[in-house]
Amino acid sequence: MSYAHTEKNTPPGPNELAMRFFNDLCVDLAVLVPRIPGAPYGFIDRSMGGGERWEGELLDALGTCQVFIPLLMAPYMRSKWCAMEWHGFSRRRVVRLNPSASVHQTCILPVIWAPAPDGFPEIVGSVERFAGENLHIFAEEIALYEAHGIFGLHRLGRSNEYHTVVWLLAQRIQKILMHHRVEPLALDVSTLGTSFEEPR
Repeated sequence: MSYAHTEKNTPPGPNELAMRFFNDLCVDLAVLVPRIPGAPYGFIDRSMGGGERWEGELLDALGTCQVFIPLLMAPYMRSKWCAMEWHGFSRRRVVRLNPSASVHQTCILPVIWAPAPDGFPEIVGSVERFAGENLHIFAEEIALYEAHGIFGLHRLGRSNEYHTVVWLLAQRIQKILMHHRVEPLALDVSTLGTSFEEPR
């Protein structure tokens, strides 16, 4: 999971809520996706400043994870660390596990964290954002998520809608993992783009 770290704040601030979202998603994935014993369901950089761990665990996770989940908000678009993460994952080759799987799957699953009035750079806008499935059943929950983002659902006290969106996201990840595999790649931090305006 990729997100733009904010300045240290009084909990529950944006950083802490990102961790809570990550943990809640892992709980839902635990009942949907089998995993190797002892292996985590995902990775999120828990350092507060952003970028401190690029030479180790974060870079390894970026080169081996199977689904890349960026938390979109205005500060994300201006973060060089987030751009590096996006560029790094984009370099990896996506393989279809069956002939019926989509040839256009990137395994990048952008999630709206907070509204971004100025929109998104082309590289981000070209990837379909997570919008949930079964819209006829969960139309109200998805509409609130698309209007306010995950962080907004927290701030509005919409706990039921929040948990519905997390569950639908976990199901979407499950489907991606069933039909696609992303080949591992050793990434060199010095070769990664630091802006979303740079070509992939």
